[in-house]
This record gives sequence, C-alpha cells and structure tokens, in this order.
Amino acid sequence: MNTIHRSLFSGSRRASSGVRVLIASLVAAAGVLTLAPIGSSLVPASAASLREPAKTAEQRIKIKLKDGRNIEGVLLEETREFVRVRVKSAIGNVETKYFLSEIESVEKLVSTPAPGTEPKSDEGKKDEPKKDEVKKDDTNSATIAGAASGGSVNKLDQFESKLSNNPDDPSAKVIYRINIRGDVGEAVSATPLRKIVADASKHQPDILLLYIDSRWDWYQNNARSPLQEAAAFDKVDRVTEISEILIDEVRDNPKWGKKPEIVAWVKNAYGPAAFIPFVANRIYYAPDATHGGMGYIDFLFQGRGDYVVREKQISLRMGRAEGLAVKGGHDFRVLRAMARFDYTLSYTMVGGKPEFHEDLTGDTILTDDGNAEAGRGDTMEDSVRGKGNDVLNLNAETGQRIGFIDGVAGTFDDLMFELGVSRAYKTFGLRGDRITADWSREIGRVLPELRDLQDKLRDTRVVGETPEDRNRARARQKSIINQMIGIVQKYKEVAGDIVGDPDDFIDAQRARLAQIDLEIRMDRPRR
Repeated sequence: MNTIHRSLFSGSRRASSGVRVLIASLVAAAGVLTLAPIGSSLVPASAASLREPAKTAEQRIKIKLKDGRNIEGVLLEETREFVRVRVKSAIGNVETKYFLSEIESVEKLVSTPAPGTEPKSDEGKKDEPKKDEVKKDDTNSATIAGAASGGSVNKLDQFESKLSNNPDDPSAKVIYRINIRGDVGEAVSATPLRKIVADASKHQPDILLLYIDSRWDWYQNNARSPLQEAAAFDKVDRVTEISEILIDEVRDNPKWGKKPEIVAWVKNAYGPAAFIPFVANRIYYAPDATHGGMGYIDFLFQGRGDYVVREKQISLRMGRAEGLAVKGGHDFRVLRAMARFDYTLSYTMVGGKPEFHEDLTGDTILTDDGNAEAGRGDTMEDSVRGKGNDVLNLNAETGQRIGFIDGVAGTFDDLMFELGVSRAYKTFGLRGDRITADWSREIGRVLPELRDLQDKLRDTRVVGETPEDRNRARARQKSIINQMIGIVQKYKEVAGDIVGDPDDFIDAQRARLAQIDLEIRMDRPRR
C-alpha cells in the first residue's frame, strides 16, 4: 500500500481492498506515472513529461455506487476524498466527481487509446460524416459563416452570417445569443445554461444576448387562471439558479477578462420566464411582446395553514424574486406589481420620467388592490387574457412609458441598431443551440422514465406463498427505488415537478429501502 494513496476509499470497507488493487494496477499499467506522496495526485515521472506529456492509454473503470447505480468512464484523478471520471452523456463528455462515501466498489475495464494514438484508417477510406454537422436552425434561419482563414474550425463554433454584419472588421462587436424557449426549470435550466456560458466564454463576447420566447400558455392550454399564474413562483428557485449563473458567474466573475453586457430581447416572457429579463442590464421588447403571467402570488397558499404562515412563505418567494430585480438594476416595485394581487402602484410623469406611488395618487394607475366590493376587481375574462390591472402585465407601450425597457426592436438588425453596434458585429450561438437541443432530448427521455418507474413500483406487490417469492418481489422494489434515486440525484433541477422536493424524496426512498431490508431479514425461511 505504500505505492498508492493509503486513504483511498477508506470510507467504504467493502470497496477498500478491491479499489486498492485496481489503483495499484492502474499505476503499473500506465508506465509513465511515478509514485506520488500521500495526499497528492499521481504526477508525471519527469520534467520532460510536463513539457511533452506522453500519450498513454486511458484507463476505463466501472464504479458501483451505494445507491445502486453503475457508472462507467475514464479515470482522470484520484485523491483521498474522491475520484474524478469522464463519462459520456447525451449532452457530451462530462467530468464528474464521486466521493468515497458514495462508492461501494470499483472495477477495472479494458483500456482505450488516448486521443491522438488511435490507429490511422486506410487512406482509401472516405471521411466519416462529422459528428457536429449542423442542420439549418429553424429558430433564426441563420446560415453558417466561414471561419477565419487558416485552421479547421468546428461549424458549431463559427459565427452566423445572417446575424452578422462586417464580421471581419477588427472592431466588430462579438454577440453571443442564448435562446430561451420552453418550460423554465426543464428545457431552460441551470445545467445546459452553465455549458452554454462556458462556450460563450471562449468567444469573449461584448454582449450576452438572451432572446426570450417562452409563453405560459404553452403548457396551460391558453387557459390561465390566478392559481396557475401564482404557480410561477414555485419555480423562482430555478430562475434564481439561472440568474446566479448569468450574474455571479459571468457579470461579477473576475475570471471573465472581458465582462459582457447582459441584454434581454423579449418576444414572450410569461409564467416562470417572466423573472428572467430582470437579470439583464438592458431590456428590449419586440413590438408585440408580452411580459407577465406571474401574478396572484397571494393565492399560492390559499387554504393551507394560517395567515402568518402563508405570508411568511409568500415573503420568502417575493424576497428571492425582488433580489433578481435589484441585481439586474431594475425597480423592484415593477416586479412586485407583476406579482401581488393586493399591491397598488401608480405613477406621474415628472421631467419626462415616471415617479412611482405605492397607492392610487398617481396620474396613471398600473395596478389597484383588486377589491371586488369596491368595483376594482378584474373580470375572469380579463384575468385569463392578462388585460386587467389587479396585477401588472407589461407590453412594449407600457414598458417604454414607465422606463422599464430600453427600447423596442422588431428585428435582429433593429436590435443591433438600438445597441449601437450595427456597423460591425458577429454573432455566435450555434453550439448553445446544440446544447439546449441535447438537454431537451435527454430530459424528454429521463422524465417519462421516472414516471414509469413510479408506476412500476406501485404495481410491484409483495405476494407469494413462500419467503423466497415475497423477497424476490422486495428485491424488485429495491431495484426500482434505486433507479429512481439515481435519476432524481442526477436531475434534481427538473425532477421536482414529478417527485416534489428532490432531497425529501431521496430521504424518503432511502428510509423505504431500509424498511424493505428489514422485511427481507424478518421473512426468511425458518430452519
């Protein structure tokens, strides 16, 4: 054991001996690695290897986790606390850490050639189709522009000619667009956004453009109700995650050499998506833009708990939401008027600028208190269509009048003019489109699988005349539960709509596993 880290997998007795043998064999097989002091990672054998790293076989391993999942990937790093592996997923290669406390055992698999060491194919063979060959993107009808003369550049990393003007100009501004479409919390969530932001950083954009076209009625069948609008606040935590990526990891991150300006261009931002424009430095609307559909938070906990408890929950969610507006540099009162049924906001123009009043004393009333007895309640038709004034729903005219938006742009060219960069700019974002599409496909597969597992678990009954029959059924239950735990752990940000709070669900299922183990021990054949 003096040849490897003594503490590796010390947190798992079952894994300890097998993993030690595995890591020792990996060291021997690698050849170019020397022994490292305890507590450090394996290092190259010589200084020369730092300058010109040897290309070695990649060691593949299979990790069995205590929750029942099996992970296969390439071993990248091992420490006293974790192993880091590269695994393949629907959204590409992903590097993941697994801590010792999670691991039951590790198995060594057949090594694969390192990149650059694969045998050359026959010269007579035709080139295989490239993996990243791109179809025309129907979201923007952009064609793929030529890269700078010189080396080969992946088409996903090239600028889009139809969304660029004078791109070869040395002073051309760099735009990186991110399309926000679909359900916030599923298609729009933290995992793909982090990957997109990482891709954006390679281009060092001057402007990070969020094009938002996400309508609440996509999944409410054009029949919104106050309670459905209030449910938008159930996803405010997920929007907070998105805002933290855009603000904390981009705008306020010192590692970004060039800090991009975050700009939102809104076509439709309804329901949970209505929070996202607030994180942008500047906001522009399309002429027919709609922004809102997150009101009536007052009704979110109707009929549950007492008044004090409900207000506490509402205040918690409002605090998070208003924090987004403050971080983006916008008046939190606008967001409050969009959210609360009982909030009153009016304004008077003073010196060409709106002066807000949190009552009805202003010249123009944006929202009233919705008091039906006093004749101020919206009709159901107005509520469904977003036309009333119990809560604020913004359009281009109102957004401009109250100074909430910076302008109106009907086309991409119009937007570039409004931003002052129309003379020369180049736009990237094709790889971001691919990341979003891959993520959507992945969750489109995983979430139905999770629902199916729930159904299977309900249908798996412990019946049988013998202990063996009953315990086989219990073993099937354990397998299903472990699969569900694995999915929920990996996809916490999107699994909540199915299982509720993911952490609570995982805890409950682990308790259920313990109960099943007890039942198995108690129901064994008597000898």
